[in-house]
Amino acid sequence: MHHGDLTQAVSLSMERGLSGKFAVRGSEEVSARELMNLVEKSCEVEPGKTRARFETPVLPLAKMAEEFLVGTGADTNMAELIAYFSENQDTPVEGQDFWQATGSSPQDGLH
Repeated sequence: MHHGDLTQAVSLSMERGLSGKFAVRGSEEVSARELMNLVEKSCEVEPGKTRARFETPVLPLAKMAEEFLVGTGADTNMAELIAYFSENQDTPVEGQDFWQATGSSPQDGLH
């Protein structure tokens, strides 16, 4: 989902004083690789150029120190997020579809 559509959903929710659970979904489905390509493109990096980093198993304390000293926390978080969604693909997002509930629709495409 494009960040503009998510911003629109938050703004609309605040304006209307909505309460309850809503699922804000985009209309386009992409794989983790396609999503990574979009991020690379937005950063002006050739799509497909970013490669996974080889990691040797280390103690969590050493990993935390590395993240602090080297600044890899965002990379680690993204990797854990992708791993989580890969393992939990069948878990649906709870709540009514936001766009149907409000009679609106996303304006920006993901690409």
